[in-house]
Amino acid sequence: MSSKNLDLSDPEHPKDLKPPYLKLYSLGSPNGQKISLYLKLLGIEDYYYRQLDIRTNIQKEPWFIAINPNGRVPTLSDVDSQGKQTILFETGAILLYLGEKYDQER
Repeated sequence: MSSKNLDLSDPEHPKDLKPPYLKLYSLGSPNGQKISLYLKLLGIEDYYYRQLDIRTNIQKEPWFIAINPNGRVPTLSDVDSQGKQTILFETGAILLYLGEKYDQER
């Protein structure tokens, strides 16, 4: 976690995207789809989706490496109303986090 919002280094980060928000960096791969499907099952449809074309190696650019040092997708950024950012990567870790934080009824 960082006190600085690392999403702001994304050259395509929307200027009007204000906390709180979820931002999913992904593509149409099975692992990325798992995250999107789970968000939908949780009733979370208001999140920002940033598609990364890994064929261009965008995931290896310095701005993304600052977000995810592994340079891989999917990556989830969760910024709360206070501006505190939590960044997760690896599909299993993201799914566990979403379940713990957003599935209050279990």
